[in-house]
Amino acid sequence: MNASPDDAAASPKLRRPSVLILDDDPTSLRVAYFSLRNHYEVFACETLQQAVALVREEVIDYLISDFYLGYGQTGAEALKRLRSEPTFDPVACFLLTSNPEPAVRDIALAAGFRKVFHKPITREFRAFFTNQFDSADTHSNF
Repeated sequence: MNASPDDAAASPKLRRPSVLILDDDPTSLRVAYFSLRNHYEVFACETLQQAVALVREEVIDYLISDFYLGYGQTGAEALKRLRSEPTFDPVACFLLTSNPEPAVRDIALAAGFRKVFHKPITREFRAFFTNQFDSADTHSNF
């Protein structure tokens, strides 16, 4: 039996999970973007202001943020600001940082980041997000 045009309109189109990457370093932003683009709808922002504007327009499932965002801003502060937007309700948030200090990890986890990854982007980072995407229920494993 063929589906009618009305059936197609009634069923929502499945969308890929979306990821917002927030990083003030263009090279890191590009590497993260290309690491995730085959599995996610990826949005890349270099500033918190760009990210705020984006979350007002797009549904974001996951946030990946750098810790130091320039202009004295941190990923923890960015997460707090983004969460003040009524349209921002991600499944999980992750930190991607080049700073190995344990204090950065502690601040990130206290702010609500689920996991901390270190730069440069490694196989662990790629495998984590690829495995999440390939699981039957993407949102349950984060």
